[in-house]
Amino acid sequence: MEIEGTDGSWLILDLNGGSVHGVEVAVWPEVRKRSALVPPNEVTEGRIMVGGNDNGIASIEMNTALAAEADDAEQTIHFRLGAMRQTKTVRIARDILIDVDGRDRIAGVWLLGVPPFPEAQ
Repeated sequence: MEIEGTDGSWLILDLNGGSVHGVEVAVWPEVRKRSALVPPNEVTEGRIMVGGNDNGIASIEMNTALAAEADDAEQTIHFRLGAMRQTKTVRIARDILIDVDGRDRIAGVWLLGVPPFPEAQ
């Protein structure tokens, strides 16, 4: 599933049988730094299904506002999709959280424990 921001940034959610199994940042959006960015305290363990149980979906593309914010060390990164709204957060992997709004739409993606970027040579 490709999520394209209005600024040309892209996130790709890897699906397997409709379930989100991974996140790829294809084109990095402008990142706003926050000195204290912490994921939500209340997190549910689970999985995120896209398109119900229909495994015939080959790809989904969504165009939306995509904003990124990171802590000073850039080890915690939060991507927000669309307008800010009330969400619940689901852990789909040790270091990947997905925000879901009240209408069961993906509203954000958290990447935790991000390793440092390689130094330019």
